[in-house]
Amino acid sequence: MATVQNGSREPSLVGRLESFLKQIPALRGTRTRVRAELSALVHTIRSGVWRQVFRGRRERNSRRRQLPLVWQSSLSLDSSQPDLAGELRRLGIQYHEGSHALYIPPQAGLAATLGAFVDAYPPDAGYKLLKNPKGPDDAHYIGDLRRHPWVRSALVGTAADLIPVANFLHDQQIAPRLYDVAQLTAGASQLTMFVVQHIAGTCPTEEECATFLGRLRQLSESNQLITSLADWEHHDDFLSPDCNGNLLKSSVDGQLYYVDFQNFLIPEYDTYLHKVLDNARNTVHFGREYLFRGGRYLYQQIPGVASSGKRDIRLRWEQIKTLLAQQNVGVRGRVVLDVGCNTGMVLAETLNDGAQLGIGWDLPEVVAHGSKILSALGYTRYHLTGARLAKNYPLMADIPSHLHPQLGNSILLYLAIRHHIGLIDALASVPWQVLVYEGPQEETPDELREVIHQLEEMASCEVAATGEIEDGDCTKRPLVVFRRRSQRP
Repeated sequence: MATVQNGSREPSLVGRLESFLKQIPALRGTRTRVRAELSALVHTIRSGVWRQVFRGRRERNSRRRQLPLVWQSSLSLDSSQPDLAGELRRLGIQYHEGSHALYIPPQAGLAATLGAFVDAYPPDAGYKLLKNPKGPDDAHYIGDLRRHPWVRSALVGTAADLIPVANFLHDQQIAPRLYDVAQLTAGASQLTMFVVQHIAGTCPTEEECATFLGRLRQLSESNQLITSLADWEHHDDFLSPDCNGNLLKSSVDGQLYYVDFQNFLIPEYDTYLHKVLDNARNTVHFGREYLFRGGRYLYQQIPGVASSGKRDIRLRWEQIKTLLAQQNVGVRGRVVLDVGCNTGMVLAETLNDGAQLGIGWDLPEVVAHGSKILSALGYTRYHLTGARLAKNYPLMADIPSHLHPQLGNSILLYLAIRHHIGLIDALASVPWQVLVYEGPQEETPDELREVIHQLEEMASCEVAATGEIEDGDCTKRPLVVFRRRSQRP
């Protein structure tokens, strides 16, 4: 209740906050606008969301991350007043406009009208372009502070901040897959582009929507997932039956998918990440138990995460990268193939250095955990296949067909796997440009010479560089870089 002093009415706390917020240029406007800011602020304070979310972001940002690809487009925008919708209309590109982004669904001829980069992504990819004309690390998803609360914009964060959220939703089978978050050059402007799995479907029934919302409620009550909206169950974006057009029943598999991810947050990101790692420990250790390391531990150390592993992945990759660099070979913009990838951490290092995509193979139970770990770490540009690898295993059958034209520039990693499966026949049929071979610890010079001879004969390649590699708990191993005789990097 407001109090009276010296014959005048003292403003309430809300009133004082309203007066203060009105002094902020970005918040000048109507009383309704100020109350929206207050509502968002109170929600973040009462729920503890602010502290939890920003702590997780600090921890994630302290680690190396997938380097955003930069693509050239056919769009030509003025940097001062970019009219994205008008430019899409000029090019004859179909799109749907939302509050913060324009979504381009799959359509015929899109590579010719939008840009050749479209061919680098799966045929079912859709493209969400943020209206905020900045790159992924700088573009807040909610960029128009004249129409939307600053507090919620800060809470939702940048495009890069949303990657783990989108990955978590997909892992829970309640949202489509996020294929990539890239930077798109559009004339004088730079845009952020979410590349997402397009969901073609219909409106769910009231009962189906109720079941779906019940699943969200369970995740919220267990503090695995929260929303950035106060009283979210009464917000338009969660009203039955289609959640304001965000909930679709897929015409492909009949499942329900929530196609937007900016309303969601992971409250305890570090706890979630370590839970994923703990669940994988007994499956992907590939070694003896060590008392002082808590028993079984990971084969591949997770860079930047306090989790021990037999192989020091960062050091391992730096040694491989150095040998490649001596041949003027880098991974930026290339497809990288890893046969026997374990949890995919070497592929993660290549993505940190700008690889276009990482493709890996390992045992089905190992790949299942590897995909979850990569997803939790915020990686999107990977394709892992669970396989019982053998000499006649057809690697090409697992590589998505839209990537086949790009394999002539690819790098194939055959690291510490020969003593498990030998030299598989597919090393000859996959059209890689550069192959990196790492032998087992016990490989003798005579055995290495025989391996080199076999590879040169079967894959029409030659040795480009040799060296040794040593990391983690492993002693020195031979390292050899091959390149195809008919090609030069």
